[in-house]
Amino acid sequence: MKGTLITCFCFLIFVSQAQKKTLYEEVSFLYEQEKYDECLRLEPSLLTWATGRTDTLAANVYSYLADAHLNKGTSEKAILFFDNEVTIREKLLPDGAVDYSNALFNLSFACLEANEYERGKEVGKKLLL
Repeated sequence: MKGTLITCFCFLIFVSQAQKKTLYEEVSFLYEQEKYDECLRLEPSLLTWATGRTDTLAANVYSYLADAHLNKGTSEKAILFFDNEVTIREKLLPDGAVDYSNALFNLSFACLEANEYERGKEVGKKLLL
């Protein structure tokens, strides 16, 4: 009987741990649900998590934050995060890769939204290379 209780208790702990989402899974889910305010509430934790990383997950986090800021009208912050995404994707992907091209397009668009036309034009030119 005692062994059964311990086994059940251990199983419950395991199940509860397995159901916790990682920070990345949480922001990804919120972004997919277009809950931009909730994504931005996670911004400080996400920046701590992503700083210094140069992998696809970090690039995605910067993209989520940038797009959330763009949707909330804070284009300048969107540009900063799209810049971070482009920097990472530039290191990871060859020129012309879809994700790299999408990151350049998003950065160019954010520049135009922020009335930074010359910068948007320069970023857009990279898409033509």
